[in-house]
Amino acid sequence: RNVTEMKLAQLWEDVLKNGPVGIHDNFFDRGGHSLKATALVSRISKEFDVQVPLKDVFAHPTVEGLASVIREGTDSPYEAIKPTEQRE
Repeated sequence: RNVTEMKLAQLWEDVLKNGPVGIHDNFFDRGGHSLKATALVSRISKEFDVQVPLKDVFAHPTVEGLASVIREGTDSPYEAIKPTEQRE
């Protein structure tokens, strides 16, 4: 329905390794668990540059619900580590 849901569904598929995902599918019914939820939160932070607490994955376990959390989310305080110059 929108770009956020499309990207989020792709992240779910990558994390769950479990076929196409619909916007009303439940993360935990599709094979998700706390470790996979942690991986999902990390990927959301990188993809959307927003910080989503792990508890929100449990509270909003559908693509539709989590997409609304992402749209309302705060910017991520984390920055990717940049490689340094190579030296001898």
